[in-house]
Amino acid sequence: MKKLAIPFVLLTALVRVAAMISSGTLNSLLIVAAVILSVIAIPTAWTVIATYMEGRRKKKRISQSSENDTIPSLINCCYYFVTCRWYRHYS
Repeated sequence: MKKLAIPFVLLTALVRVAAMISSGTLNSLLIVAAVILSVIAIPTAWTVIATYMEGRRKKKRISQSSENDTIPSLINCCYYFVTCRWYRHYS
């Protein structure tokens, strides 16, 4: 799963940047592709990060850190920032 998460996240970021740069029909297609890749990439990355944090917690016998709780908030903030920026740009 870890081998899939990194390429999906990087590909999603690349498609989002390309969608910001392009215009017309290509822009529309890239936005659709970016949304589809986001639906796959975000849960995959979240699962890999949670698995890593769980392994780290078990190995060091520490309590669950706040890092694991801030990951969803960070992802949501980035998502809303990009979505609001696109909405203002195209409306």
